[in-house]
Amino acid sequence: MSLIPDLSEIPELGPVEEGEYDLRITFAEEKTFDSGSKAINMCLEIVGEDDADDVWHKVWLPTPLDDAKKTMNKNRSLKEFCDGVGVSTPVESAKEFVDITFSGYLVLVPDFRDENKQVNELKRLT
Repeated sequence: MSLIPDLSEIPELGPVEEGEYDLRITFAEEKTFDSGSKAINMCLEIVGEDDADDVWHKVWLPTPLDDAKKTMNKNRSLKEFCDGVGVSTPVESAKEFVDITFSGYLVLVPDFRDENKQVNELKRLT
C-alpha cells in the first residue's frame, strides 16, 4: 500500500463564474499595512463550491492620518458592510465577523501576482 495514493483525479482550486453566491467569513483580522492604512482582512468561503478558491476581502478602517472626508467615506463603507452582513455596531474585534454567512456578487479580476490568472473579488453585497 502506498503512503500517498494516486492524486491525478483531484481537481485544482479556481475561481467561479461571475454571479451571486452565498459567502461565509472563515477568517477576519485587523491588519495594519506599511503605509499606515488599516483594514479588516477577511477570507470568504464560497458556500457549496468545493473546488473554488477562497476570496480575500478588505474593509478599510479610518486612521488618524485620514482627513474628515476620507474618514466619513470609510465609515460609510463600514456601515454598509456591517448592515449588509447583519453585524450590529460597535464591533470590538474583527473576529466577530467569523462564521457570518451573506450573499454577494463576485466578479473575475486579474490576480495581482499573475495577470494571466483570474481570481474572484467581492463586488457588492446582495
